[in-house]
Amino acid sequence: MTTAVFSGLSQEQTYPTYKNEPWYRLPQVTRMPRTATVIGAGLAGCSTAYALAQRGIQVTVVDSGNYPASNASGIHQLALRPRLFKTASALAEFYLQSFLFAASQFRLLGTEPSRDKFWHPCGVIQLSTALNKRNKLSSAAVESLYGSEIVELLEKKQASEIAGTLIAEDGLHFQLGGWVDSPGLCKRYLDSARIRFVKDCCIERIEKSSSANGQWQAHPKNLSISTFQSDIIVLANSYNASCFPIVESIPLRTVRGQASYTDSSEASIKLRTVLCGQRSLFPAVDSTQTISASYRQEIDEARSKNDDQENLNALAADFPQFSTLKVSSSGIGIRCNTPDFKPVIGMAPNFEKMIEEYAHLKLDAGKVFSNPGHYHNGLYLNLAHGSNGLATAPLAGETLASMICGEVSPISTEALANLSATRFLIRDLKKQRS
Repeated sequence: MTTAVFSGLSQEQTYPTYKNEPWYRLPQVTRMPRTATVIGAGLAGCSTAYALAQRGIQVTVVDSGNYPASNASGIHQLALRPRLFKTASALAEFYLQSFLFAASQFRLLGTEPSRDKFWHPCGVIQLSTALNKRNKLSSAAVESLYGSEIVELLEKKQASEIAGTLIAEDGLHFQLGGWVDSPGLCKRYLDSARIRFVKDCCIERIEKSSSANGQWQAHPKNLSISTFQSDIIVLANSYNASCFPIVESIPLRTVRGQASYTDSSEASIKLRTVLCGQRSLFPAVDSTQTISASYRQEIDEARSKNDDQENLNALAADFPQFSTLKVSSSGIGIRCNTPDFKPVIGMAPNFEKMIEEYAHLKLDAGKVFSNPGHYHNGLYLNLAHGSNGLATAPLAGETLASMICGEVSPISTEALANLSATRFLIRDLKKQRS
């Protein structure tokens, strides 16, 4: 289990603890699953498959693309850094745990002999002015909550020396961060005798079998491919999960991101860390560098020259020495998030039965219930990681695997409640929306 303790806090939680609302109670695991089907081969799906295979489960990973990480996870340079908060909470603790877990896992997987290098622990420097303006997060608040081993406030001279380029303002240094070749990481996750990868396969329907074994079935759109049958199914196919009626009530949103690839300049090739301002610039690989990324709430996989120019302009505004960079090509990924910008991790709720069970919340939001929630036993979700997926997907996969196998969760009960799809249903009932 990964442990994350905020700087200056005792080992006891100092934030409000989760009250055990019955709708978050899951069915007990009665037997260890032997087989699993994971739909989606991005970071969420591949990390989940890896965690399940580590427990001896035979896993089939199915994806509509022809290689792992072919969509949003497929941009070749993704930065690992933590999502920061100004106060301690179960959610803040989850994001800190996720960052530490990912850094540790990447280090272990990346040091195995005879493996292609996917993990580059070069550190990340983020400009202080690039902190989350929505939450008015100051560098002083960050420094007071997180230990120096997580984040260190640097004066501009020291930041420039570490980065290998001029930085005109103070910055935050995440020394445990770095960048990942995400297709390489997904390939490593799937490199197991217990994992089978099925490419170019679109699943159009999922259902639980009515037979005695009660297995789940995933039906391919291509009728020449046999139906996949397994003890459990994990939906890790981003916004495409909304295509399945059984989970269509989950409010998934799409965000288009475009990364720009440039030939290195004399100034940019000296960069030694990931550098984050309005845009992020990554160290050179074979004299090519990545600028990441523009964001728009739409689904459009065509390259936009305007987005490339926005990336160049935003980078040059923070770092004028990179103003001569020219875009040679682009990478587009459609990410998925939710209205509250938190991922969806856990067992899939039975929305119809939940609404019926807790309908009285429409009349009295404070009504106390004792009956547990209704869930689709054997159907799990790992979705909507947004721009934080590199940090959160590995721990999400481990959390799901522990849940599936009836183990003690690596994250708190309150964090599980914050990430459950049930949160949307209960909020809507209390606001009389369902």
